[in-house]
Amino acid sequence: MVNKVVFDYLSQYHDKYNLDDLKKKILSAGYPQQDIDEAIKLLGLDNSLPTGSVNMNPYNSQVSAPNTNNNLGVGYPSSSGITNFGTVNTTSPSSSLSQQPNYGNLKLGEKKFKWMRFAGILGGIYLLIGILLGVFSYLGCISFNNNVVLYSILGVFALIFISVFFFLYGFVVMGKYSDSGLLRFASKSYIILVVIGVLIIIGMGVIAVFMIGDIVTEVNSVLSIINGNPLLLFSSLGGLGEILAKYALIFISLITLAGFWILFFIVASFCFFIGLMQTGNHVKFAKIAGLLGILVLVIFFALVLLFAGIATFNPEMLMGTDWGLVASIGVIGILALLAFSYIFMVISLFNASRKFESGYI
Repeated sequence: MVNKVVFDYLSQYHDKYNLDDLKKKILSAGYPQQDIDEAIKLLGLDNSLPTGSVNMNPYNSQVSAPNTNNNLGVGYPSSSGITNFGTVNTTSPSSSLSQQPNYGNLKLGEKKFKWMRFAGILGGIYLLIGILLGVFSYLGCISFNNNVVLYSILGVFALIFISVFFFLYGFVVMGKYSDSGLLRFASKSYIILVVIGVLIIIGMGVIAVFMIGDIVTEVNSVLSIINGNPLLLFSSLGGLGEILAKYALIFISLITLAGFWILFFIVASFCFFIGLMQTGNHVKFAKIAGLLGILVLVIFFALVLLFAGIATFNPEMLMGTDWGLVASIGVIGILALLAFSYIFMVISLFNASRKFESGYI
């Protein structure tokens, strides 16, 4: 695929400046020769010469004498080899070779961070951590009774939570360069959903702590009131009932919010995988990752609808061992497809970085 940054640069400046000088400037910016050749071929510039208003002929009398403190910083051929010329005097000094086109917020030659590559590295680290935890759990090497192990695992997950925003941002950048609005929307939605999900969990935890504290306080108050007289017990439980009713209403509100969160997550997931399929026109393996992700969602909903229908119309069927086997196979299949989709997603990040982040740091 043609590098859009190189293509736009040559498209804008090929009729104003010498093509060889443009090539040198692009190469000095860190872009590979292959990107230049592909852009030149697509533009049909194999034998092009500058035709714009800027006079690039070094033998023209309008060019000042050679000097080492030139403004353009480019070399032109002469009878004695490569000569650096000073300021080019033109009647239309509207642009110079130092001016560079914008592509998004990118300037050619300006070093930008390789977000997609960084996201791919994070994705590989997540995969390695998951494999190690699975192996250690299978071998029984992980004991949550050991405080060192427990705190280490919690620390790892805390780092994963912090870095997952950068991982998801890599897909935002991929969607930007591959012109996939769905992928950008879904990736940004995932970032928002992670924040909201954590806030919901923290909110439930804080409310549970306050509820337990209020219940303990109320129970102690009731015990002090009845003072060993059981006849006063039922007449003193009104406050406890009010506490439970208040927190039950709060929990119902949070559960409703969590339900909307799940619905939005499902919508974002469909958009994300469809966006990956769109990106597959520009990035290798992205389409495979998207197809596998869509297949995961379809199988998941098929299993949910199947068991929901059985539970509604014939719940006795669920008591059979065959349905347990079906559920187990379905879950294993979903996890396997999701793992392969994730692997291809990580690979696509590296591929997109190679195509769109040439010359970045």
